Amino acid sequence: MRKPVGFNQDFLRAYIPNETLYLSAKTKKQLLTVGRVEVQKRPAGTYARDILSRLLIDLSWNSSRLEGNTYSLLETK
Repeated sequence: MRKPVGFNQDFLRAYIPNETLYLSAKTKKQLLTVGRVEVQKRPAGTYARDILSRLLIDLSWNSSRLEGNTYSLLETK
């Protein structure tokens, strides 16, 4: 249902590698802010524990899906 669109060839041809930029400085700063990892210091092992916890929830949820259960990821947590 979406209207097809093509590439803006002039926009693409105007790009010169290592000289011009596709993103504005404001957009780059915003993406940098959003994509930053935690800056606060945490006790050793807490980051790994968080990762392990997420992994175990994902494994449990996917295992349940294979068995035919319809739990959401939030319900699995």
